[in-house]
Amino acid sequence: MDLTPMFEFKKTLQYIRGLIKKLIDATYGSRLERVYQPRIRRLIQIYISGLVNLLNIDLIKYSRPISPKSLQAVSQLRSRGFYVFEDYVSAEEIETIGDFFATKMGFNAHIPSQSDGILRGYTESYEYSMLAYSTIESFRAPLILDLILSPVLIDIARQYLGCIPTCYSVNTYRTFPNKDYATHRMHRDFDDFKFLAVFLYLDNVEMENGPFVYYPRTHRSTKVKPSAYPITGPKGTIAITDAWGLHHGSVPEKTRFACWWRYGLWRNYSFYNDQNNMVKLDSSTYSSLNPEEQYIMRLFHDL
Repeated sequence: MDLTPMFEFKKTLQYIRGLIKKLIDATYGSRLERVYQPRIRRLIQIYISGLVNLLNIDLIKYSRPISPKSLQAVSQLRSRGFYVFEDYVSAEEIETIGDFFATKMGFNAHIPSQSDGILRGYTESYEYSMLAYSTIESFRAPLILDLILSPVLIDIARQYLGCIPTCYSVNTYRTFPNKDYATHRMHRDFDDFKFLAVFLYLDNVEMENGPFVYYPRTHRSTKVKPSAYPITGPKGTIAITDAWGLHHGSVPEKTRFACWWRYGLWRNYSFYNDQNNMVKLDSSTYSSLNPEEQYIMRLFHDL
């Protein structure tokens, strides 16, 4: 039997996949994600997500019927820019995460790459506004990777972004009382043409804890008059946000403890700027994931 046609088909398929990747990379290489006009961002997002879907046509079998609850979340994300799940994670499970980080050292910024690079412990006399743990520690902590790959959250991200999401950032951090920080000022993030930031509250967050503040509907237009919405909730709350919309942290009167991760369309500038390309999942963990999960987490495995 002549296997030449099969080999030629595979070679052609590899060429097409390589071409698609080059088209996507070229779009990001031009830094077009800094574009400010919502309509142009939307058109580029449709183009990128379409290419990503072509690239991942073999992963269609992992898609699931989306639940009514997830559809509600997607609807509110589209209209308001955020959605909140209260008690998404049980208090007992949150305690296991807290216990894991209790003795860990961290860095004096909201992400390690923006710190002075010196490891410090969490003490009552801590003099900085933030203490961020390494991404490796977040991956080693109980539950966090499972939550990132939770079918409910992945289905929401897939529906909202228009393609299988790419996880490009994971951070766990503490915010300390009465200390200001740059992220406490209202701003937009320009990580990608469309992306989501997901916050997991690891302690109870009321107004005195300095909650994350979102400005509904500013993700859809630059002409909407901003109106602040502080996102409070008990430990275990998950808030999903379109962080191109206006938002900021707030100066707490009590310590706040949270984890946040981001889903985007593709490998983007923020992935490199935050030095997440230096972080790798261990091989045994990565190999235990199914192909869809491996694709989502590939940036923390590919060399």
